[in-house]
Order: sequence, then C-alpha cells, then structure tokens
Amino acid sequence: LFTPDPNATGVAVGFKWMVMQGFKTSEKFTEAMNYINANDVKIIMLDRSNYLRKCYSFYDMQQRDKAGINVHHYGKSLATKGWDNKTYTIPEETLSGCLHWYDKQGQAMKAVVENMQKPENVLVIKYEDMCGDVASQLARVKEFLGLQQDINPGATNIAKIHSGKMGDMVENWSDLRNSLMASTFADKLESWEGNEC
Repeated sequence: LFTPDPNATGVAVGFKWMVMQGFKTSEKFTEAMNYINANDVKIIMLDRSNYLRKCYSFYDMQQRDKAGINVHHYGKSLATKGWDNKTYTIPEETLSGCLHWYDKQGQAMKAVVENMQKPENVLVIKYEDMCGDVASQLARVKEFLGLQQDINPGATNIAKIHSGKMGDMVENWSDLRNSLMASTFADKLESWEGNEC
C-alpha cells in the first residue's frame, strides 16, 4: 500500500476498495484496519442499503452478459435491443443467496466503521442521497477531505436503467415477496420494493 514521503506536504492517494474483495478473512481485515488506523486514512463509504435493488441489478447484468447485451446504459449507443423493458422470473434461491451476500457485505462495512480509531475519518454517503442531490453530497466530500476547490462531477452518458417497482419488473414477485416476508429481511421489504431514484 501507499506510504507518503514524510518530508513532502500535500501528498495523498485515493483508491476504490470493494469490502468483500479485500476483507475475505479476519486476518486480512485486521491487517487492513491496522494500516488504515496507523496511516490516518480517511474513508468515504457509498452505502446502497437497498439489497433488493442491488440483487435485481446484479441479476440483470448476469442475464445481459449471457445474451451479449450491453450491461450498462450508454446514452446514444444503447445497443440493448429493447432489453431495458425486459422482465424476469428470478429463482427464489438465487435472490435469497444474493440478499444474504449483500447483507454480509453490509456487516463488513459496519465493522470498518466500528474499528476506526478516529470515527471522524469516516464519511458515509447514502446511495439515495447521492442520487437525489449530487451537488450537496460532493460538498460534503469536499469538506470532509479539506479540499480548497469544488469537486466537478463531470459529465457522463451512463443512465440508470431500472427505477420502477419490483412488481413491474419481476414476473414472480408475488411469490418472492411472500417468501421474503418470512425472512430476516421482512422489516425492510416495504421500503425496498417501491420506486427508486
């Protein structure tokens, strides 16, 4: 990992870390946290806690990839062949396994926060907040990092594909919903299944 020159000023490095890729063992987690705490690392977490939506997106990407369809939605070069309006029948075991995997990821993120020696070195940004108001969230990042200039979000032609209700996108949603209502995710289901920004 990166170690700054002690004689230099204003030196920093940033990287993206998928927690489930970097913390596969307790030893790796301890090693990473030791480095983070010893080097006064600042962490910005993007938290998309709607696991149901994450699982739908993941399943959709898998199906697109199998069919040779563009996984992402790029402005004028869609090349999706009407795939954006496709509905799915998702196997119950597939959805259940995915939800539990993302729940495990969420627990890993929580563990990072809890093991920070300086809690002020963590900024958690909710996906919904970033989606709803990019400018205000980037202002939070600027303040958190102590930057002098504003953060320019730039331009992108990547567009969100799915924002409708689960019942409109999943053909067997009624059956899946009944199953989920008997699971540990029941209390979150109502907020998860509606429209998303």
